[in-house]
Amino acid sequence: MTKKVTRRAKKCPYCESLHTIKKGVRKDTKIPITRYFCKTCGRKFQEKRRKKNLQKKVFEEYFWNKRTLRELSEMFSLNRKTVQNYIHKYKVTTIKKKPRTINLIVDVIFFSKRKFHTEFGVMVFYDSLQEEVIAWRVVENEKLSDYREMYFQLRNDGFTIQSVVIDGKRGLQRFFEQEGLIIQYCHFHQIQTILRYITRNPKHPALKQFKRITERLTEVTREEFIQLFYQYLETWKDYIQEQQLNTETGKYYYVHRRLRSAIASLKRNIPYLFTYLDYPELHINNTTNLLDGGEFSYLKRLLRNHNGCSRELKLKMIDEYFENHKNKRKNRV
Repeated sequence: MTKKVTRRAKKCPYCESLHTIKKGVRKDTKIPITRYFCKTCGRKFQEKRRKKNLQKKVFEEYFWNKRTLRELSEMFSLNRKTVQNYIHKYKVTTIKKKPRTINLIVDVIFFSKRKFHTEFGVMVFYDSLQEEVIAWRVVENEKLSDYREMYFQLRNDGFTIQSVVIDGKRGLQRFFEQEGLIIQYCHFHQIQTILRYITRNPKHPALKQFKRITERLTEVTREEFIQLFYQYLETWKDYIQEQQLNTETGKYYYVHRRLRSAIASLKRNIPYLFTYLDYPELHINNTTNLLDGGEFSYLKRLLRNHNGCSRELKLKMIDEYFENHKNKRKNRV
């Protein structure tokens, strides 16, 4: 037998009776207002216009729908200063995430101009299985200690982490490996690292061939890629190891140091580039693109409409986005 749930009766403002029922909704207002009927005195009354609900509606229109202060003032028939106060006083509702098994994608997004040393970043932990941001933190720099603290916080909250997709942050790979996690290195970051060394339009045949091999990273298996890679090293062995004498110091140095750096990066990360193929049942992503090209990209587009706002307001909009991005995804353009 199921227990019947009774709602709290609304008190009549005229006779203070609790014998009231709902009697429709007013939709001609900016925020729908529930109407009630009192069975005792036979009069109708309506729910008071709640300030918090109006604040939320104003803020959502301002952030998600990219409304200006002038548009909001006309839309809600409010003074412009009142609209500003509503936006600044709005408090983001925190939604507790349900503990579960997750595949993590971790990365940091930076805002403002680094050259003026006024930037800050947001470190984000993202569940690729349910496409939801699980945790985030405001940071000044990308530090391993912040990754470590957020990871252990998720563990303490009851989440079971089975895999993690990372970029090239030094020390991050070793930390997650020590925690016994399955590690996938981001293909996009690996390709960008190599292109940074050999450029996007290399001239020498050795560099051109290395670029072609790199671009096949997402098309072949681990064994096929390793075979292509070591065949390349054997073919261009003399070019890679070419040295010249420094007449000032009397020491030899490698001529093609940038190519050697690109090769070293690929050698170091090969064990983690094809993990997603080793565990197909876990549905691991091979890039961080769900964050970089997805959530981060859309967030920056939203914030771009409010250039010049204070850091406090920008952080509030970031919190609003990460708390509600999953529910608002259907409204994206």
